[in-house]
Amino acid sequence: MESSAHPGGRVIVIGAGPVGLSVAVEMGLRGIPVTVIDPVIDLSERVHPRARIVNLRSTELFRRWGVADTVRRHSAFGPNWPSQVQFRTSLAGYRIAAFEDAFFTAPISTDLYPEPAIQIRQSDVEFGIRERLAALPNVEALYGYEALEVSQDDESVQVLVRSRNGEERRLTGSYVVGADGGRSIVRRAFQFEMVGKKAISQNLQILFESKDLYNTLDLEPAIQYWCLNDEFPGFVQTTSPDGEFILSLHKLQDANAFTLEQAERAVKIAIGADVPFRIIGLDPWVIHARIADSYRRGRAFVVGDAARQHSTYGAHGMNIGLSDAADIGWKLAAVIQGWAPEALLDTFTAERRPIGVGVLEQATRSFSKSAVDLVVPGIADPGPEGDAVRKELSAVILKDKAPQFRHIGTQLGYTYAGSPLIVSDGTTAPEWSPNHYTPSAVPGSLAPHAWLADGTSIYDKFGQWFTVVDFRRDDTGTVDDFARAADQQHIPVTVLREPSHELETLYGARFAIIRPDQHVAWRGNALPSAEVWATVTGRVLQHATAPAAE
Repeated sequence: MESSAHPGGRVIVIGAGPVGLSVAVEMGLRGIPVTVIDPVIDLSERVHPRARIVNLRSTELFRRWGVADTVRRHSAFGPNWPSQVQFRTSLAGYRIAAFEDAFFTAPISTDLYPEPAIQIRQSDVEFGIRERLAALPNVEALYGYEALEVSQDDESVQVLVRSRNGEERRLTGSYVVGADGGRSIVRRAFQFEMVGKKAISQNLQILFESKDLYNTLDLEPAIQYWCLNDEFPGFVQTTSPDGEFILSLHKLQDANAFTLEQAERAVKIAIGADVPFRIIGLDPWVIHARIADSYRRGRAFVVGDAARQHSTYGAHGMNIGLSDAADIGWKLAAVIQGWAPEALLDTFTAERRPIGVGVLEQATRSFSKSAVDLVVPGIADPGPEGDAVRKELSAVILKDKAPQFRHIGTQLGYTYAGSPLIVSDGTTAPEWSPNHYTPSAVPGSLAPHAWLADGTSIYDKFGQWFTVVDFRRDDTGTVDDFARAADQQHIPVTVLREPSHELETLYGARFAIIRPDQHVAWRGNALPSAEVWATVTGRVLQHATAPAAE
């Protein structure tokens, strides 16, 4: 058995889906040695496409990590692929309602965000991030290895892995991050307790191929088609422009007992016309509504689906996991580099778990209006009576399903206000709504996006670590002195001078401190004392926070 015995600041990431890969990128770009473990070598082994949307916040993170263009290039859907979600009686039947620009994938120019969301299969996201990782010399990728055992002591973590040919290796690192999904070995090894409801729904994905479907039905391409019928209500999702689709059925009695004959009938009813198709596979799965009691146990952390399990409604799962990756990534890097205390790592739970709870609750509310719940008597009836039923249902759909398909507030409007790393200025953020987003620089908020005079996104001007922004001309050197005070404490800081009355108005202050994850840590019209750096880096917590339970 081969052994790697020196932790050396190394972080071991178990799971190389989009979230685990993103943890590795976040730390790899900051010079931290990382080992990524995943049993999958060839991404074509991931038969079922799973996630389909990279949302607005995730594209901002991809842009910062230098993977946004690569990921878009790997998408089978071009930027002009239609972004509708349609509600119908069947693909060939009555159209009831539609959401335009669902998930904000349309290629429009706006001040609210620098890039639109991306329609892409999860495996194609992984292709793009794997390419980025391959260029980082401090990242070791152990694809084709399975984690068998995980343990920790006061100084390190140990992970026993085995390759496909039976070779075993014992790895040692400073920390371990479990990005290994719903059956997480990290979560089980360190006894993270899952709080909430288990097995709220049995579900089935039917992957099928129909090369002639669009042409035969003269059907406009879309992201999803909700097919509302009495027997097998569900939604059809396009997974490839070449004629691959998934029919998702929810709230089944026994998904594992679903037969191929039933699957063929369900697809035939969803299509609603005589169009040839071929079943590729069936994927039964269970929806839970649970979240870990903490995201940290000593030197172990859980992110993404290892930390939360909820409905896929709203496409939150992978995306909220990517924001987990951004948060834990910069904090681990800061601690390993030695300029932030161990106590900083406790704020991962303090900041990210409340966001996870909110998303879980929103996904569960959306799931309460599944296709099963939207079917009403007379929905497919012809003539004026049927038209009246569908018109009434359309109004319900456009109201109740907006938080699932137009949730810009959920993506960009969340805040870390109340975190011990955020310096309040006594103001409050705009009232939150899942469907609306008002940019705000109230400390804790995501820094408002803006296009600068030269056409550059302000996000592209932020530094890798902390950024002090001055929206006026400073000839006194006070900003540089403030940044030097951070440098004397070995805190990496970039100074950004962007004289602009419009930006000062947008940010509500002359100065702002932007965190590594693009959230506002502090703002004001006069620079604070150098003690503010102790707050935003967690140094004030060093003696106030008890060690996390092991």
